[in-house]
Amino acid sequence: MQQLKYARARRQHLSGFSLMELMTVVVIVGVLSAMAVPTFSNYVYKSRTTEATEFLGVIRLREESYRAEFGAYCSTLATGPDDFKKLDDIANLTPNPSTTKREPKAFPSSALWQQLGASPSGPVRFGYGVAAGAPATAPDDLGFAGRRDFWWVARAVGDLDADGTYVMFETYSASKGIFIGQLDTKAPIAKGWE
Repeated sequence: MQQLKYARARRQHLSGFSLMELMTVVVIVGVLSAMAVPTFSNYVYKSRTTEATEFLGVIRLREESYRAEFGAYCSTLATGPDDFKKLDDIANLTPNPSTTKREPKAFPSSALWQQLGASPSGPVRFGYGVAAGAPATAPDDLGFAGRRDFWWVARAVGDLDADGTYVMFETYSASKGIFIGQLDTKAPIAKGWE
């Protein structure tokens, strides 16, 4: 009799999990996953924006070196009075950011980029462009009003989540900061991507 009770207790102990216990575990895993995926996505997008800030810093250094050597800044766009306006057209950026959604692409260096001496350390997700000019051609809407000096503006544009909305990172000679905003509205954004 004693052995029968022991065998029955042992079978109940080895019988496994109940349906309620399994469902509880599934719900807990689902809740944790729902919280983790957006957080992980934010980390991925933030790490991808590092490319733009890093390369804009390289451009800043190369522009100042170029000015020290040649007395003016270097533009990566075809020179002309409307260089700054050309930065709004993503087809003028290197590479065209509409071809680099999510996936990195090799940076096609042109003669103007080689003249500046700046190139990214690897494949890029952003399109880049630099407009530069003489003192009389400085755009007033970027804080150049009243400044009579040579100027440059560097821009990185990308669509990190492939939704058709482009984020813009912009820096220029009159400031050491980087402006982050949407390309179409020029409205600042806090996250660093669209």
